[in-house]
Amino acid sequence: MLLESQKKEILDFARSQVSGNDALHRMEHLEETAREALKLAEGESGDPDVVWAAAMLHDICKSKNGDHGAEGSKLARLFLSSIRISKDITDKACDAIYFHNKDFTDGPIERKILWDADKLPIMRAEGFKERMLPYWTAKLGEKEGVKKSIEEYHFYRSRFHTGTAKNEVEANSTAMQRCINNLPHEE
Repeated sequence: MLLESQKKEILDFARSQVSGNDALHRMEHLEETAREALKLAEGESGDPDVVWAAAMLHDICKSKNGDHGAEGSKLARLFLSSIRISKDITDKACDAIYFHNKDFTDGPIERKILWDADKLPIMRAEGFKERMLPYWTAKLGEKEGVKKSIEEYHFYRSRFHTGTAKNEVEANSTAMQRCINNLPHEE
């Protein structure tokens, strides 16, 4: 179980590490992912301490070169060990961080929860418009960014791992299709 003092240390560390990230991957994103992860953990019988810690630390290496999941997992392990988080929580949280940006088919529930929690907000029309579209249009320009955003939506839609997330994605599919249909793009 995480102590309140350890949670504060995790928050402070996460804040210091993500300050160099792009605007869509800073503390607001970590906090949103943590809220989603806690909801999914409740519905999927996941460990709330593990998913909260993993969510708060999953993008700590996003601004660095290389595989930010692999690098973030290493840095998170060092940090969590330094503040005396149990080996069990550390191992599970670091596994989830490592895999949050990779395609996988099986693994511990906490791995699945973090992956789903990280992507779930962009599967809702408001999250898609506020996060996915701005991210890709800033990188690729409007036409290519819209196209890439739609491709990413369809890519992620078929890859959710938990029943709770799959149900929400399906429930949002009509609104998402309306959102996509209203975008300036070529099919």
